[in-house]
Order: sequence, then C-alpha cells, then structure tokens
Amino acid sequence: MRFQKIVLQVFILTGIIFYASSCVKDGLPPDCKKPGKPTIQATNISINNSDTLKLNASGPSNAQYIWSGPNGFYSTSSNPVLASVSIANSGIYWVKILVGYCYSDSVPTNVNVISDTTCSLADNGAIFPNGSSGPFTLTTSCAVSSNGNYQINSKKADTTLFITVKFSQKPTKGAKYSLTNNSNPGNGQVYFALKDQNGITYTNKNGVAYVKVGTNKLNVVVCQVRFDNIGVFSANIACN
Repeated sequence: MRFQKIVLQVFILTGIIFYASSCVKDGLPPDCKKPGKPTIQATNISINNSDTLKLNASGPSNAQYIWSGPNGFYSTSSNPVLASVSIANSGIYWVKILVGYCYSDSVPTNVNVISDTTCSLADNGAIFPNGSSGPFTLTTSCAVSSNGNYQINSKKADTTLFITVKFSQKPTKGAKYSLTNNSNPGNGQVYFALKDQNGITYTNKNGVAYVKVGTNKLNVVVCQVRFDNIGVFSANIACN
C-alpha cells in the first residue's frame, strides 16, 4: 500500500511538471514566417494644399496595418485619410503589416503636397513670379538667439536681396504659421522680411508660411505672398 502511494505521488508530480512545461511551451510565440510586403496603390503621390490625402494598402485578410510618416503621423487603418493637408504633411509614409506575431518589411509612399504650382522650388530656391527674371538660389544660415528666438538669414548671391525669418522658438513639428510684421513674433507666428540693396524692408501681415520639420532640416515656404511695395514672392528656405 505504501509503495502504491509513493508511485501515485511520483506520477502526480510528473504529470504536474509535464503539464506545466506544456503550458509554457504553448504560451511561446510560434516560429515567425515573415509575411509578404503589403501592396500599395501608389509609390508617389502629388496633391495640392488643402486637399485630402488618401493612402491605400492591402494584404492578407488577417493582416493588421501599421502606418507611420511625417509630422508624427500614425495609423492602424489599411486606408488612412488625412483631410486638408499642408506642406507639413509632405514626406515618406511607411506601411507594414502584422500577421500573427510576425511583421513584414515596410513599404514607402512618397507624398508631395504642392502649395502652389509656382512654389515647386528646390531647397533655398526663390522667385518673384511676376518679375522678369526666373528662379534664383539663396545662401542660408540659421541660429537660436540668446533670447530663444530662432532666426534664419538668407541672401541672394548678388546681395540685392536679404531675407530674415524669425520664430519665437525653433519649430519642432510642421505647421502653418501666420506671417507678421512684428519682429518679435508670438506663438504660431513668423516674422518674414525682405530687404533690398538700399536697406528698405518689406513685410506681410496677412499671409501664411508653411513649416516642415525633417531630420536635421527645417523648411519654411511662402507661396505667392505679396510683400508691400516689392511684389509677390515665393521661396523654399531650408536650414540644416
């Protein structure tokens, strides 16, 4: 009788250990087989300012979608929609899928938000659209001042035009800023001034500037903005 009791206890303990080890094994993620990349509708998208951006991806029926992109964009929809986009929404959007415990590789979609057809300017490109000469290139520098203002200084190569762009602090994300003629701009404002070779300064207090913040680069774009007594001006000022 004593021998049977000992055998029974050993059997019970063995069963518990076996059962426990089985539970642990079952709780581990299965070996991952990387799923194929999601299919996207377009690799390059160009849309106008204030339009609606529609992204699209497809994959297996049991897939979960993870989108990321400029300006802190994140979505788990397969077909996310962004209403009323600005230049701050330009950039590369990445999507990958999750099937079970396994992620696919990411696929990029490049989005270009065009504020105005005359503003398709390269970094530090500028133009007076109504002038007789074409686009020109600016030389640009930027710095944070002792009072915390963030200032960008640009000039034309022949020194006939100087540009001062000033924020209350360095922008950390893309946004649309209101132009002001106050050299001490408030939050959501940017001081954008043109100065000619005679030292005369021209400003605007009704327009807007689009700010895009990228990796180690900041762009400030004005599109067909009228500056007092000097005319309509467009520029894509970039500072690294």
